[in-house]
Amino acid sequence: MSTASREKTAHRNSLNTETPGDLLRISACQSLTQQLRMTSDNSDDETTIIKKDRKRKKLNPLVQKSSDGLKSRAVKSPDSDEEDIESVMVSYRSKRVAGREGPSDMGATAVLEIETEVDKDAQAIFENALKINKIIDCQWLLKRTHHLCEMRETVGGDSREHITSVR
Repeated sequence: MSTASREKTAHRNSLNTETPGDLLRISACQSLTQQLRMTSDNSDDETTIIKKDRKRKKLNPLVQKSSDGLKSRAVKSPDSDEEDIESVMVSYRSKRVAGREGPSDMGATAVLEIETEVDKDAQAIFENALKINKIIDCQWLLKRTHHLCEMRETVGGDSREHITSVR
């Protein structure tokens, strides 16, 4: 650096010794000292403590962080023991299995639970009815062709009047 530039920076520093941030700090300190003087003038015997109020942080809904609520809110008192803290603690124990929990195919063969059951499905009922009708028709044909009929007596008449098939 040349001597001329050093002289310019020294001149600037002598003119502007305080930045705007420094001015705010100085004015805050001056107001605190004025408050102290006023309280000391009013009562010399009493000691006063001036506590600077801190601004609350504005909560940003877009910022996420883990909650340390239980740790920060927990205040130890002489009455409370470690039992209170242990009652809040949560611990997880592993099952010591190398594989993942749940189905091994990751649910690829899972059955959809909202589907109707097979015995209540209309298509399944229709197919079962067709099978039963086919069996009944075959039995009826066999009985008629081989004349497999049984005579049955009733209270009101002769057994020859009522011919029924064998079931």
